[in-house]
Amino acid sequence: MTSFSEIANPSDQNINIQGALLNRLKESRQKFPERFSKAIHILASVDGNVDGQWKERLQQARNDQSGERITLIPYNLGNFHWIGVLIKFKADGQIECAEFIDPLQESNFIPDKLQKQFTEVFPDAILRSRTCLKHNDRKSSALVTIVNLLKAVEEPELTEIECPDTDYLHVQIVNDQQTSTCLAKDKQSNWQQEERSVPTSSLLQ
Repeated sequence: MTSFSEIANPSDQNINIQGALLNRLKESRQKFPERFSKAIHILASVDGNVDGQWKERLQQARNDQSGERITLIPYNLGNFHWIGVLIKFKADGQIECAEFIDPLQESNFIPDKLQKQFTEVFPDAILRSRTCLKHNDRKSSALVTIVNLLKAVEEPELTEIECPDTDYLHVQIVNDQQTSTCLAKDKQSNWQQEERSVPTSSLLQ
């Protein structure tokens, strides 16, 4: 299993962040159980260079579980660039919302391929972009993706609030005497209506 320190300072672009995400979710649930009342499933990471793997994960998300739930899918675009995908299912199995989260500040990622295959599996749903913490360092994208996905599945007291006035969101992550700081600037003037606001306090302290 890939350690958290390896994710914070990756030497291999093909690291698998599923295990670290599972561990962090478990720790967060123990500390803040009220924030994670829904069933959350974390699927194996998608390798963007492997044909059919993305569609396979989507079919798994649709078929392997039932009822109200949240499914998280880490996605490796290659060259140390990671994104995260979040799918919220209603009790009847219909999708409440589906979002991808790209943490790279100067990203040139074009989601057309993801969107097309997503629609093939879920023809009545749209995969949207979500505002998130961002970072300029490509090698930090795996770490920031973990933070973003965990923040996205939190249940805040208010689901619709305006974006904070501050231009910067700060997340401090502490693990085994190692601190990694992610500093992100939100360039958008407003949150998109479908995006949920998340608290800015650290989840992984």
